[in-house]
Amino acid sequence: MKRLMFLCSLLFGVMGSVMADHWTVNYQESANDVRTETYVLTRFQVPDGDNWQNYVGTNYEIAAFIDGQVRAVLSGPNYPKDGDKSFWRFPVVGGKSEADAQKTITFKVYNKSRNVEYSLATTATFVGEGDVSQGTPSDPILLRLKEPTALSLTDFTLNVGETQNLMDKLTITPAGADMPSAFTWSTNGSYSITNNVLTALAPQKKGVDLTVSLGELSSTAKVTILLPATNLTFIDFLGGSDTFELNDVYVGQDADLTSFLGVCYNITPENSTDDVVWTSNNNDVIEITANGAVIKAPGDVTLTGSVNRAGVSDIQLILHVKQHVTGITTPFAGGTYLECTEGDDLTEYFVDGKAFTIAPGNATNKNVTFSTNDVMEFIKITQEGKILANMQGYGTVTVTSEEDPSIQTTVYINVISQFQDVNFTKSNLSYFSDNTDPIDISSDIIDNITFSPGSAWEFYSGPEIVSSNDAVVEISNVSSDQMGLTLTAEAKSLGTATITVSFQKKDYLKATFDKSQTYVTTVQKSFTVEVAAQLTGFEIDVLTSLIVDQPGTILVTPSPVQATLDPDQIYLYGYHTNEGWNPFTVTSGPTFDAKTGGYEFTIVPLVPGSMQLRADYSVGTYDIQEMLDDVLIGAPLDFKEGWQWKTIYLGNNNGSYDLDAVFGKAANSVVYEIRTENGQILNDDVYGYFGDTDLLSLNKCFKIKTTAPYSFNMYDRFLGVVGNITLHHGWNWIPNPFYFNRYLENALSTTPEQGDVIMSKEDGFAEYDGYYWQGSLQGLKRGQGYLYFSNFGEDKDLTFFDEADLGQDDDFSDLIADAPSFDLDGAGQPQFAVDASRFANNMAIVAELANVSRPEDFMVVAYVDDECRGTGSCYNGKMFITVHADKGETISFRLFNRTTGELSDMDQTVRMTARLGSLKEPFRLGSKAISTGINDLQTRQSDAQPAQRYDLGGRVVTGAAKGVSIQRGNDGKVRKVIVK
Repeated sequence: MKRLMFLCSLLFGVMGSVMADHWTVNYQESANDVRTETYVLTRFQVPDGDNWQNYVGTNYEIAAFIDGQVRAVLSGPNYPKDGDKSFWRFPVVGGKSEADAQKTITFKVYNKSRNVEYSLATTATFVGEGDVSQGTPSDPILLRLKEPTALSLTDFTLNVGETQNLMDKLTITPAGADMPSAFTWSTNGSYSITNNVLTALAPQKKGVDLTVSLGELSSTAKVTILLPATNLTFIDFLGGSDTFELNDVYVGQDADLTSFLGVCYNITPENSTDDVVWTSNNNDVIEITANGAVIKAPGDVTLTGSVNRAGVSDIQLILHVKQHVTGITTPFAGGTYLECTEGDDLTEYFVDGKAFTIAPGNATNKNVTFSTNDVMEFIKITQEGKILANMQGYGTVTVTSEEDPSIQTTVYINVISQFQDVNFTKSNLSYFSDNTDPIDISSDIIDNITFSPGSAWEFYSGPEIVSSNDAVVEISNVSSDQMGLTLTAEAKSLGTATITVSFQKKDYLKATFDKSQTYVTTVQKSFTVEVAAQLTGFEIDVLTSLIVDQPGTILVTPSPVQATLDPDQIYLYGYHTNEGWNPFTVTSGPTFDAKTGGYEFTIVPLVPGSMQLRADYSVGTYDIQEMLDDVLIGAPLDFKEGWQWKTIYLGNNNGSYDLDAVFGKAANSVVYEIRTENGQILNDDVYGYFGDTDLLSLNKCFKIKTTAPYSFNMYDRFLGVVGNITLHHGWNWIPNPFYFNRYLENALSTTPEQGDVIMSKEDGFAEYDGYYWQGSLQGLKRGQGYLYFSNFGEDKDLTFFDEADLGQDDDFSDLIADAPSFDLDGAGQPQFAVDASRFANNMAIVAELANVSRPEDFMVVAYVDDECRGTGSCYNGKMFITVHADKGETISFRLFNRTTGELSDMDQTVRMTARLGSLKEPFRLGSKAISTGINDLQTRQSDAQPAQRYDLGGRVVTGAAKGVSIQRGNDGKVRKVIVK
């Protein structure tokens, strides 16, 4: 049986080799790798409508591949058939070693009739153990081939030199059909095809055929190949540029313009397939039609020639289309006159053409010139071109076409003399009066009134001059003649009166152009007379120094000081140099100052720096605004006796500083020493400030020692702009650029490094844990300086947020919480007073309490000998201790139990330095008595009554209790006691 199976297998293998005619197995056995086979049993299926059917014929050849090498080939099914089931059993050859083991087997199908290859998606695995089959007749590996049944190639367009992946233009039916390895494409000198990609070689504007074939299937499409224009300009004769202008084109020259548009340009390359298309930006002037250009009307128009190709500039033909003038006519000729009044300005009637008509109406050049030959100058034409009715009489104006001087007409004019208008030198006459005696203002009233024209003296009717308020201004005895106007006018009391002048006139000029009306009208105009102490403005004075949070006085004085006004309508406004900041608030005023005649306001400044102060008064006709610029607001900088860390903005004076000007001369006997990060300045009795003054700069923290409390006001130096500060690894002295107290998270724009520390003089310190600042220091206080420990291994920049962008509101009222109060049933609380001002330096300790489950119940107190030098409380499980001492001093520690009020010694001591411990590696503090702070243990009977009793958690125990407790006896001593 085994022999028979072997013969069958051999027969199948021979059959496969004999039938193979497209592929040949090309495996070469290696001397170091034993040849073996993996048998893959498959069923080859092709579509039958919507279903798959097993293929039993021999039109297909299938090959198996490993790494692109042919490892098995069959030209038909070679396994016993079962009805319509036929199997393809591939003897895939390869090496038995790990070189081929577990490699992927892929399959390709060859259609002999179409001469087409297909790659199949199904894969198998080379096992390489010999006579091992994958797939069974009941569960074979399915090789499925869905061949195209139709091809459809769509038309497309390319430019010369461009390429097109033809597979994007080819639609294969059915959808999802397997793609052959290659299609057959037609050839043409206008294009080339490589790997299904067509390259356009020569222009074919009308298109060229492209055919794709796949066996008996084929499809043909049209390929249009364009040669795009690369440049478009006007011909050299027209300048060779992309713009040309024609000035002399007239309506009616359609044919000439159409011909011109066809020959006026050069296109590159000459054989470009692009067409130049002309468009008009104004079809009302020139319209481009299918037959050419149509000139419709005069006007300016731009014709744009374009090939509609990106990168190729359009050409533009600018045309100025014109229409000739054919004649000028006027109705004022042959005994008909243009009637007007002496002094009338006739210019507009000539300039706008009311006195004459130009034909045709759309003539381009309607410009005309005006002239007159009147010797008497009844009509006068000025050098400025005005046409005036100069004096009573008959005159003429000749209108001549500018385009064609032979075309002209004469306008006849009759000038009549009468007053036509009244005007006033001033619209308001103002007088100040003491309201006792009338003021004669007759001459002022007469001088303020002017009738025109000046050569006339007769009124058609009038004049009348009346006052609206005789109690303020009384007018009487009005008359006029050839000598002029006379009247009597008196300003009698404070107030305002309206003076109205009226008379009747006839407008001959309008009546000339409109015969239906007489145009007799009343001329009436008014001006006002004001009798008052008139307000003209304010003077603003700053009477006191303006200091933040301190009342200051502003004086606003009216000008003139006697002016009557409503003081409650005077408003003060301030504009700080930091936009949006409110520099002050008004707390009282206005209060009248009889001595100055002004009004005092009390303001409380809110922020330091420079501001603009404005006083507004808007009542009735008054709208007065007075400004006072560069008003400085100072901020107090307070010094206690002893050491403090301060930020003082000295500005940049090229290394030269006048410390007397900074601190004030009064501080000479108070300021004892100034330390910078790299130097020292002493206030010497003889030399004054002496030392490393060149180390002073804007971005500094100063350690300053004073011999007495002192305060001075900083003005423009306070709100300094701090730029980048270079931080070195280790401790750095940094300033605080903020006026308002700022949380640490709101102050630094630079992201800290984990382990960075900020230390203050009196408010503790904080360490950055990688996400937040932890510790007793919550933020920066105004005027204070700080020490910054940079944990970064090299230099880095430290930057602050701009306070102008942070808003004006104070972030908090008090940075550091008050020390906790310990009321021990009236026993009093320990005093941990620290005189930090005695020491220039601090020590920051991050500690961990040993053997303590609730560290928040304790406080660590630092001592030098028996003097308290600092305290530390718990923040997130760690004790943050700030110590004030001199270098080299030994620090010891005691533990204060907040719940019991007991104080016990701790075992550790350290030497004064800048920093000890960190969040990551805290300094461990503890002692034998740390759990209770009490070393001794006694035993006694339960009937003894102590003064006070606590359990081990520190809670007060009332009544008798057995077991271990902490007791304060009547002798004042505290012990651990076991009560039986």
